[in-house]
Amino acid sequence: MSSARPAWRSRALAAGGSWCCAFFVGCGSTAVDPVELRRRYEDFESNAEDERLLNQVRVRFDREQPLPAPQALALEDVLLDVLRRHPCHLGVLRALLDVRRCGDLPNQRLEDLACQPCAPQVERYLEARTAADPVEARTHLDAALELDPDFPHARALRGLLELGSSEGRLGRAIRDLEAAQRSFPEDRELLRALAEAHERRLDPAGALPVYRELLQRDPADRDVRVNLGLALLALGEWREAEMEFRRVQSEDPARADAWHARGAAFVRGSQEREAERIYLAMLERFPADLEVHFSLGGLYFDGPLRDRARSERHYRAFLAALEANGASSPNHRAALTYLADIERDRGAR
Repeated sequence: MSSARPAWRSRALAAGGSWCCAFFVGCGSTAVDPVELRRRYEDFESNAEDERLLNQVRVRFDREQPLPAPQALALEDVLLDVLRRHPCHLGVLRALLDVRRCGDLPNQRLEDLACQPCAPQVERYLEARTAADPVEARTHLDAALELDPDFPHARALRGLLELGSSEGRLGRAIRDLEAAQRSFPEDRELLRALAEAHERRLDPAGALPVYRELLQRDPADRDVRVNLGLALLALGEWREAEMEFRRVQSEDPARADAWHARGAAFVRGSQEREAERIYLAMLERFPADLEVHFSLGGLYFDGPLRDRARSERHYRAFLAALEANGASSPNHRAALTYLADIERDRGAR
């Protein structure tokens, strides 16, 4: 899965601080593109031997010839190995079902996916998913799990389906993904999906241990580190959050999201001067970043650095840049509201 698609985007925290400190304030839509989500789980690394065997079975199926048992067993071993590493790879799931159906295999290999009583339902799920029918796909996975509630592949697939659907039930997605992750503890992508489900449910407390586990496995993953900091910030742990953002900022100074998030952490901790220092430095380092003006407008709007004239200048610069670039921002409406307040106060004097 690509790690560059966090649901707690740091840009969302450009408005961080007392006027906007509630969890998840200011961020745009958190909808997950189902096509992108499927692509993440369909990608896997295969060696030359894997590819040779996969091509072999494709040729066999094209000719409508049954696979001899030795070849079917060899292919099944490869597919099961890949599936242990990538339990939600739809192509491998389908190939396993095809091998079991078309290959001359002994029935005692009960660890095989296709030996499960719910395998036909999973196969129908794959067909419905290929036809882009999430409602029918969900129906088949529900039926599969009625037959075997502990079937881990179906739990993983249903969790991903709920996460990727616009009508997804996030509570069920989390339960399914947690169950699947217990069955496949080494699968990092299931952990990422679980974190994303907590994010979309606006549950930073639930996402926090998942991020910690991901970082334990890969301490160099800066996207996860930023997300960990944002979850901490949402829970009020601004000092620890600031440390995470500072580490990312020092390792990769070109990451504007870490700068934004660090400024928001300082605002949350009532360290307005430190936040101002961060944001003013961003004006020079990231001149095309429109959200910096919004952050400075909020910083000067009220509080110890209150300066309504400077606040107005930055809000107007933010709105003018949006218009000039034909851009959109989740903070557009808030900027208009604050400007109206400034003008109303000026008229009252």
